[in-house]
Amino acid sequence: MQQLIQIFKQNKGYLCAKEINSRALRYQMELLMKNGRVSRLKRGVYCLNEEASKRQIIDIQRIVPGAVLCLYSAWSLYHLTLTIPEAYHLAIEKSRKVTLPAFPLIKVTFLKKEYFELGIETKDIEGIAVKVYDIEKCVCDAVKYRNKTGMELTSEVIRNYLLLKNRNIDKLVKYAREMRVYNTLKMYIEVQL
Repeated sequence: MQQLIQIFKQNKGYLCAKEINSRALRYQMELLMKNGRVSRLKRGVYCLNEEASKRQIIDIQRIVPGAVLCLYSAWSLYHLTLTIPEAYHLAIEKSRKVTLPAFPLIKVTFLKKEYFELGIETKDIEGIAVKVYDIEKCVCDAVKYRNKTGMELTSEVIRNYLLLKNRNIDKLVKYAREMRVYNTLKMYIEVQL
């Protein structure tokens, strides 16, 4: 079993079924699952429980390939809100279909291709490469989804963004125009100032 545990640790606590290429490893996997040391996140994706419990972030790309961290999860990552997300919030392209695991709790936002591809960057979080929207896109998302998330949260995100030293107002305005939320964003910023 140590061989399989070592493979899990090399993969930052996650393993896909296609990486288990021998009968011996499959048997070890069954034993580890029976002992509670490994959990099946979804079909073909497994997690070593002791490694995953040490982290605050999951390997999103293994569970939902191509997904991008967004909304509450991204706002929390950038410290734009004190709200603690109850689930991982991921964005995927509108035309895709995904199967989500029972655990961890994941909420998906489906976006048109032009909005989905806007402002994606990759960050290293606790040793895991995570796709996340840049901070300006996150602020525009707060404005775009203000009716779902609440006006108070939108104000908090914008207020905290405006306090940042490294903010990029030109980029924020560019994104706001592309996402068609410029006038609403302008109103929020005028209230904050």
